[in-house]
Formats: sequence, structure tokens, C-alpha cells
Amino acid sequence: MKYDLTNKKQRRLYIQDCECRLIQSLRDIGFNLSDTAVSVINKDSVSIYTNYYNHIDCRDFGSDVKVDFESNEMFISVPYSGSFNPAKKDVSYWRYMHTAEIIKNMHQFSAIARMYTELVNTLYDIPLKS
Repeated sequence: MKYDLTNKKQRRLYIQDCECRLIQSLRDIGFNLSDTAVSVINKDSVSIYTNYYNHIDCRDFGSDVKVDFESNEMFISVPYSGSFNPAKKDVSYWRYMHTAEIIKNMHQFSAIARMYTELVNTLYDIPLKS
């Protein structure tokens, strides 16, 4: 789809498209992600969440894994919210599974996440129409 990146609504749709394509790219190379996995791309980071309610702005509390990029380094933040039961595939389970997938495939994840982060960061150079 072609987006008018000078339009605020179109820009948000472009970012959402990049976030969906990031998840699909990870799945395409074999990442084991929740069926409800979503991503949020920020200027220097990517977060992976679960979204059981299937609403664009709804992220399950405690399911997030945040990866920050600084220079050539990558930092993974995993909030702690107690233990999890591997037999119960809830948000805690998927938080740790997503973290394990990122660590296990760190170089692939880094390349894909940085690519989509750079796509979103190009927006900072495009002025919005008034």
C-alpha cells in the first residue's frame, strides 16, 4: 500500500503496517511467537507484546519484552511479574518464550528489528502537512 507520509493518519497506518510486517518477518524465519503477538516500534527500540483482546491499542499487561538499540549494542528488558507455568500459555508464558526466541536468534532479530526501526525513523525527516 502507498502511504502519504505527510498526513498524520496515513503515517500512523504506515507505522502499524511496519509493526505487523515485523512480526510476520519473525514468523517467516521460524520464530515461535504467540498467535496474538504484536510489536511497537519506537525511535530506538522494539517491544513485543501479546494482544488477546485483538484491539490495536490494547496490550496485555506483563507480556512485554522491550529491546533497545544503542550504537552496536542491544539491550533486552523483561519486566518481572512472578513465575509462570509452562502448561498454561498465558501472558507470562509468552513473555518468556518471546524473550527466549530473541536471545536464541539474536542476530536475526537485531537485523530485522533494526530494519523496521529505520523505516519508521525515516518519518522524522518528513514534515507533516498542517
